[in-house]
Amino acid sequence: MSCINEALALDKVQLNQRVLQLEQENEALLCKVDEMERAKISAQEKLSLCERTKSELCAEKAHLEQLLKKAEEQQEELRVELGVLAEEKEEHFPDHGLSLLFKLLLFGQRSPQQRRLDAVGHVFSGTLLRLN
Repeated sequence: MSCINEALALDKVQLNQRVLQLEQENEALLCKVDEMERAKISAQEKLSLCERTKSELCAEKAHLEQLLKKAEEQQEELRVELGVLAEEKEEHFPDHGLSLLFKLLLFGQRSPQQRRLDAVGHVFSGTLLRLN
């Protein structure tokens, strides 16, 4: 009987050790679960921030595209107006020699902004020449 008691006591000790080991493993897993939940919440917050940023950037992009479209329309209107002014200038001052310059400005390789500045400068200088 004492052998059975000793065997039962040994089994009980081993069982308690196994229970302790499982409790420790369970505690470690619970810590990992908590850590993963915190990481998940952090990732969700980052995702939410990125989605808000994306939304803001999309709105800004749409606004900038509208501004670009308006600027391009204004550029075309200015180009047409410059062409009309060049034609009028050629009609009024056929011997002035600037009609070729205006054609170059209209159809040359310079940027639209450079062409406008050149046209304004030459019209201004032409006005000065007439005043002198």
